[in-house]
Amino acid sequence: MKTTLKLFGLLSICFAMLLGCEESNILQPQKSLYPEVKDCKWPDYLDSFSQNRSWYYYSIQSSNQGNFLLYTLDYTNRYYLLNVSTGQSSFIDFNKMLPNHLNFEALGSAVSCPYDENKIMLNILLSTDTIGNGKGYVEGQYLYEFNQSNNDLKDVSPDFFGKYGMNPRSGVANLLRWLNTSSIGNDFVVLSNYGMYHIQNQTLTPTINDPKFNISISSDGKNIFRVVHGDFVRIDDQDPFSDGYKKYFFYLNNVLLEFDSLFITSLDGGELYFTQNGKYLVGAFIRGQFIPNPLDIHGNIDSSKIIPKEKLNTKEFFVIDVEKTLSSGKLVLVYNFSFVKKYCLFRVNSVKPLTNNTVTVSMSYDRYDIADIYEMSFDGRILRKLRK
Repeated sequence: MKTTLKLFGLLSICFAMLLGCEESNILQPQKSLYPEVKDCKWPDYLDSFSQNRSWYYYSIQSSNQGNFLLYTLDYTNRYYLLNVSTGQSSFIDFNKMLPNHLNFEALGSAVSCPYDENKIMLNILLSTDTIGNGKGYVEGQYLYEFNQSNNDLKDVSPDFFGKYGMNPRSGVANLLRWLNTSSIGNDFVVLSNYGMYHIQNQTLTPTINDPKFNISISSDGKNIFRVVHGDFVRIDDQDPFSDGYKKYFFYLNNVLLEFDSLFITSLDGGELYFTQNGKYLVGAFIRGQFIPNPLDIHGNIDSSKIIPKEKLNTKEFFVIDVEKTLSSGKLVLVYNFSFVKKYCLFRVNSVKPLTNNTVTVSMSYDRYDIADIYEMSFDGRILRKLRK
């Protein structure tokens, strides 16, 4: 009897822990693949401005439950689908799925289906052979629904995109979210600069008209994260030719998110995204002191402006509690750390939600290695390499 009670108690504790882990942003105890670094040595190649650019595997979009991941390799315009549980990848040949008069050019944005793990909506750039002789091609943006279970690609573009898709030079309609109010045969997506679009009814409800490009939206469509591009600020406001930086403002709905001493000198690879359950905003930005351009007016390197080691900008990871931030009217951080200070990682990119408590991170310790995709917990543990 005592043994039974002990066993029941142990199971109850384990069950309670699992429930707690599901509801919180803490995973079950698991060591990180990489130990934290106490004394980080700065790589020599970062001392020079003229360095080779790194190659990355970029995470583009995970499926609703995080079982599949759409990703690409930098500079290649080739796209792959990763089975997260097996680590196996398959190349997606979009041209084989399209009619002969259409050519796949590029993938713009993607959003996961809230009710079907196999579906992802894509904003893609296609060229259409309008004459049929292989010479009269016209480029345009389209919306396509991709079903990975049978490699089916279905055109669901709005009528207002036009016969040959939306001209990329006259407008942009990035996919922001496939809303969780959707169901089979009743799909709603949010398009930047346009609003909520009903796929089947071909109706558009203007809800978002923000010319500032960096926008994330929660799965229920109620909360919006915006990056507002401010003015260019010069270090010496008396010198019109002095170095400076672009100023950015961050909003969660109408709440200004004031990061302590945060200078965003570049948004390259920097963005915050809502988790699928909408509880957290997660992602990475560059925090650090302003680094002046080391080139002079003739394009030569000015040795006096070589990047000092102690002033190198570093990518920092942020987890924001959405509900607490909105209710308090100020930024509420759950986690925040520097990849350099924690793991001595200088090459980090493409930090995006995978599940409700983990993210994908493209990273590498070596300058010459291709940065691969890893899964990381909110508290910074590198859990596994996703690609086998």
